[in-house]
Amino acid sequence: DNGSQAAVGCMSRLAKVTSRWLMNRGFTIGIDDVNAEYGRRTGRKVTADAPGQPGAPPASARGSVTAERRRITQEKYEVTQEHIRHYNEGTLQLKPGCNAEQTLEALVNGELGRIRDIVGGMCEERLYFSNKPRIMAQCGSKGSAINLCQMMACVGQQNVGGQRIKDGFVKRTLPHFAKGSKEPKARGFVENSFYSGLQPPEFFFHTMAGR
Repeated sequence: DNGSQAAVGCMSRLAKVTSRWLMNRGFTIGIDDVNAEYGRRTGRKVTADAPGQPGAPPASARGSVTAERRRITQEKYEVTQEHIRHYNEGTLQLKPGCNAEQTLEALVNGELGRIRDIVGGMCEERLYFSNKPRIMAQCGSKGSAINLCQMMACVGQQNVGGQRIKDGFVKRTLPHFAKGSKEPKARGFVENSFYSGLQPPEFFFHTMAGR
């Protein structure tokens, strides 16, 4: 009713109030904020022993994110092992326009890529409303559910040119793995998180994907 100028003035005043509030209160991230087993920076664990806490996730969402990540990863590993077995036996059903190796890479990459998506959504769902990385991701200021997952649970499959890591040595990506290996870890899958720390091959694969 008051026109566009009134709306502009209101938005400007709200922005100033918000800015001053952040200046007085602060907005920082600590190590507990990226620990998936803690809901708040006070160190209270997100478990079924703490129902009814203000801002706590629903009971169905409480539990060990690490355990769930391991379970989901194991399930996807079993699916990829089945694809690899069919590839080795020559019984893999080919995708249109692809040979056996291209089909295998597409199938395995798709399965491993879904791990990070699933676990990322789980991390966002289980965190307290006051968790700083979650606030940043939800309001759009910085980051996303994928970044939450990488920090807290699992960095995930690393791709270069839209594909899993290719051989950099003779028939293998790194000398840490057996020749001809198609295993997830031998082709750029990073199971650890930034919080837990990366193994040397995982760090190398992540650096390759980032560059």
